[in-house]
Parts: sequence; structure tokens; C-alpha cells
Amino acid sequence: MSENYGNEKNLSSLELLWNQAFQKLEAWVEQETKREDLHLQTARQFADKVKVNNSNIKEITNQFSKELRQWEKTSREELFTATTPLMALFPLKSYEEINNNLDQLWNKSTESAAKPFNQLFNCRYGDNIVANLEKFIEFRRYNRNLYVTNLKEKASFFQTNQLAFLKTVNNQVKNVLFPFHNYMERAKVKLKA
Repeated sequence: MSENYGNEKNLSSLELLWNQAFQKLEAWVEQETKREDLHLQTARQFADKVKVNNSNIKEITNQFSKELRQWEKTSREELFTATTPLMALFPLKSYEEINNNLDQLWNKSTESAAKPFNQLFNCRYGDNIVANLEKFIEFRRYNRNLYVTNLKEKASFFQTNQLAFLKTVNNQVKNVLFPFHNYMERAKVKLKA
């Protein structure tokens, strides 16, 4: 990963492409954190309402489950959108493996998040749902941060190798196509000495 996020004048187009991919990934992380905080706040309000209104518990539970499924779907779509620029930079197999692993993680997390809703018809479980959701969000954030960190480390390796390869090819092309340029540079060095 390039250290020069702000200094884009001196960056090559490849470095700009990598920076854009990393910035999109970081924006996704920020958006997910905001969405999780909002979801947790909604869950707390939901638990309070469950205590107050036992007669509408089934309807509220169905709505909350629907929102959770929609939230997961939106999150997955945004991740795929955020990682689409990386598809051109990674080998196809590793990109597919990344998305398959994320699908498995989200399927398991959706199952575990839905388990407390089965107990909702008893009002005393409202607080347990909030506690479980807090643990779920903490688990999700930890795994997301771990995923982003690992992805950036692996992408930095690819970026470094691509830049080294381009530099080598660039030097070879300069030497073959512009030999007079090398002669002029040597002459300048001799004149300065």
C-alpha cells in the first residue's frame, strides 16, 4: 500500500488505482460501522418496546428479522461493490475464494443472529437479544477489521511486486528505445564533476 495518500501528484497510475481500491474498502468499513451502530440502537429500542408492548411482539419480531436480512444483504452487496476494483488486481481464484469465505461467514452469522428471535415470545429475553446482538456486532467488527488488514497486507505485496516489475520493464524499454538519453545523462554527470 502506498504511503502517499495525500500526495497524488507524484503517484503513478497504478499507485492511484491501488489507493482508490483501498479508499473504497475503508469507506465500506466506515459505512458498516455506522450501520452496525444504528442497528444496535434500533435493537435497544426494540428491546424496550418489547417490554412495554407484549401484544404486538410477533409482528415486531417479523419486522426486525426482515430488517436484519435486508441489512445483511445490503452489507454483502456493498462489500462486493467495494472489492470489485480489487478483482482486476488479484488472481481470479483468490478473489473467488475471498467472496466464498465471506458468504460462508455471513450465512453462519445470520443463523446465529436469528437464534435469539425464536425466544422472543417471552419478554424477559429482550435484554438477552440486545446482549447477543452486541456480541455479534463485536465479533463482526473484529472479523471485518481482520479481513481488511489481511487484504491490505496481501494487496501491498501485489502492489510492491507490480511496481517493481513496471520499474524493471520501464528501465529496459528506456535502455532499448532511448540509448541517446543514457549517453546524455552520463555527459551531464561528467560535466558536473
